[in-house]
Amino acid sequence: MIKRSLVTLSLLALLVPVACKSSDKTAETTTTTTTTTTETTQAAMTPQEAIAAYKRGVDLSGKGQKDEAIAAYQTAIKGIPDFFEAQINLGMLQGENGQFDEAVASHRNAVRIKANDPWGHFHLGNSLKAKGEIDEAITEFKAAAKLAPNDSDVAAAVTSAEALKK
Repeated sequence: MIKRSLVTLSLLALLVPVACKSSDKTAETTTTTTTTTTETTQAAMTPQEAIAAYKRGVDLSGKGQKDEAIAAYQTAIKGIPDFFEAQINLGMLQGENGQFDEAVASHRNAVRIKANDPWGHFHLGNSLKAKGEIDEAITEFKAAAKLAPNDSDVAAAVTSAEALKK
């Protein structure tokens, strides 16, 4: 079954290149604007820092600190733009906060990253359904069902969304 809980980091080795170099860039001091400092810091983020931000997001979410967890996942994604698990978790929390447009965008990113993973399609379908975009939700649920034909949650999602059209 597709898990409804936050995705935990797996296969850490796939996300971290074997030879990571730390950037020599440092944030400038008092004469720099906040934007420049933020951009400098983001550009210097290592994959390990992005993964640490992701883990912080999982921890914060578990403690019910959704807004802080969202910020942590966004930081992780800035460091690793194709971070599937972070996109999924970010979208789930955005949806829980009623930020359905943002949830759809995050889940679309997840599907773009891993088109053959049923989780992305399943969660995108849930976000689209929450927005009232039932036809698109059905399409995503059916894509998930094709990838996970024996999953009862996916089958129930297809049936539930199709019932809304009647």
